[in-house]
Amino acid sequence: IQIRGDVKGITINNCDFSRLAAGVVAFPEDRKTASVIDGVTITDSRFSDIDSTAIAMGNGQGNYRLKENGSRLIHATVQNNRLNNIGYRSLAHFGIGSHGHGINITGGEVVNVSGNRIDRSWGSGISVTLGSDFERGQIARPFLRGLIHDNRIVNSLLGAQDGGGINVWMGGPAYIYNNITGNPVGCMYSRHKTSTRKNWDRRGCYGVGIYLDGQYKGYVFNNIAWGKNNNANDRIYNSAGLNEAMGFMHTVFNNTFYNFATGLHKGMFQHNRNYYLANLFIDMGLSYIEQEPRDDTIDYATLAYSRNQFYGKTDWCGKLGTRKSGTYKDINSW
Repeated sequence: IQIRGDVKGITINNCDFSRLAAGVVAFPEDRKTASVIDGVTITDSRFSDIDSTAIAMGNGQGNYRLKENGSRLIHATVQNNRLNNIGYRSLAHFGIGSHGHGINITGGEVVNVSGNRIDRSWGSGISVTLGSDFERGQIARPFLRGLIHDNRIVNSLLGAQDGGGINVWMGGPAYIYNNITGNPVGCMYSRHKTSTRKNWDRRGCYGVGIYLDGQYKGYVFNNIAWGKNNNANDRIYNSAGLNEAMGFMHTVFNNTFYNFATGLHKGMFQHNRNYYLANLFIDMGLSYIEQEPRDDTIDYATLAYSRNQFYGKTDWCGKLGTRKSGTYKDINSW
């Protein structure tokens, strides 16, 4: 099913999609004239053996012909669908649905992705990007809200890396809660073959349970992220329970992270006003916390770590910053 141009109030319910190039896609019509897509709901449907993406909706921000025209994707709802074996040919259609994501929403403004069951996604199971650059089209998007909850994603990132079973990127606030994300793989075969670095969470795989990239006001709570292998020196393993690339004003609490190389990872820069509270870390292979943004962008006084529980033996407890002095052997030194 293809949805194009100015559309409002479309509901797709109780349908079967199998052995297709894509399942449902929605995108702007014209590269010069802005489109408004609003009120698209996809519920209680089944998707299996899809070449690229099962469900993809976007405002065109990922398409070189459409990204400047100021189109909008306002309300998008994806609920209670079943997805199996998605993205195994990883085709990119219309600037959306690349990397074989199961559910891919780009540039959405009010997004609800909930109650979906996804098994064997060759990209991320769920990928949501909120908002768009104002400079592209000069269109204000005054209200953003993402709700990603009660989903179960197992065996994701079978053919892609540097992503999560659940991606929530860019704008906020976003509420990510009551999800289960298991066995995100993210194999990087060339790095595994060429890297001489040992005991590194990204040595040969970069698959993450929940991935926040460039995002702010992310509320991540009551989730379970689990891996199959926490040994980062193996060929296939699970890299991190939660990853942040930049971002600020995140609250991560009451989550369980099990059997990854590291529990919390953060990179790049911009680390401030973030709180990590009452999380449970079980059987991490390397470390519990591996936050290594650029040192001059860390606002130490605005970070909080409290009431977290750690079980199992690790090589070191945690890291904060890129300096060697920022590596802490045990919880007391941390």
